[in-house]
Amino acid sequence: MKMMFPILKAVGDTYSDYVAKMIGNGAELEVKDAVARFTTDVIGNCAFGIDCNSFAEPNNEFREFGVKIINEPISAGIMRIFWKLFPELGNLLGIKALNVSATTFFRRLVADTIDYRQKSTVDRKDFMSMLVELKNKGDLTLDEAAAQSLVFFVAGFETSSSNQAYCLYELALNPDCQEKARESVLKAIEKHGGLNYEAVNDMLYLDQCINESLRLYPSVPVLERKTFQSYKIPDSDVTIPKGMKIHIPVFAIQRDEQYYPEPLKFNPDRFHPSEVAKRHSSTFLPFGDGQRACIGLRFGMLQSRMGLAAMLSKFRFSISERTVVPLEYSVQAPILQPKSDLVLKVEPL
Repeated sequence: MKMMFPILKAVGDTYSDYVAKMIGNGAELEVKDAVARFTTDVIGNCAFGIDCNSFAEPNNEFREFGVKIINEPISAGIMRIFWKLFPELGNLLGIKALNVSATTFFRRLVADTIDYRQKSTVDRKDFMSMLVELKNKGDLTLDEAAAQSLVFFVAGFETSSSNQAYCLYELALNPDCQEKARESVLKAIEKHGGLNYEAVNDMLYLDQCINESLRLYPSVPVLERKTFQSYKIPDSDVTIPKGMKIHIPVFAIQRDEQYYPEPLKFNPDRFHPSEVAKRHSSTFLPFGDGQRACIGLRFGMLQSRMGLAAMLSKFRFSISERTVVPLEYSVQAPILQPKSDLVLKVEPL
């Protein structure tokens, strides 16, 4: 994590320069697009060692295929659901879980990157270097390395992008919270002598804002699990049989007023450590939990901290006439996405 931070910092600086150029002395900005460029460049650099330069070339091939995986047509979504419900039959029918052209692109990209690094002995201290090492040890095949890279991209690109956009949206709606978050960022920068690794890990209130955004807008609204053995629910007559698929309604749990009073209100104080200690851990599941929790949790949080700190340290966000309140969600995307553009007014500090 610490070794990859210089890459995040460099992309964060480019991100700030891009937003400053786009808004001048103050203008509206489609923040989801801007944040997506940031996360695309971070993941491209950290996972594949590729400088995507999405701020200058928003339609680069890397981002194009990433969007294809996330924004699938309704027909593909239906086929994917069918495959998940009936995997054996789906495999017999040749149904693919992900966009074929996109997965082919990522496999070729990983193969070419690994080949280049092995021939030139390049070691960038990034995710791809770890995969190369595991492949050379015989712990991973090329297909498994490609699959891991694809998961890293999908999980790190879209979820972190959405989280940052939703957080900026809520901070624009709640200016008092925005000022407290900015104060948290600026104090950490001053304390640690710049926007460095130590600083972004010392922004408690910003973390609370990120977690409150994840509570209101979990990227994966429903978690899916499959039991590997029969399990009797304590203090009940219910036994979940081995092999049963379980759906966990994260969106509903995290908006349940018995756990979160006034659940639709954005209140980062819910995630002060003293308040978190009062709740059951399974009332907050944006990254899942247990042995199948999201492996990218720490990286996703670091990326969100970096992106939000870069923005809040230099810009003020507010709603405009084009800001949709309340948000409506896309019924087409496999994850929680706003139906329309997420437009905010942005002013330099």
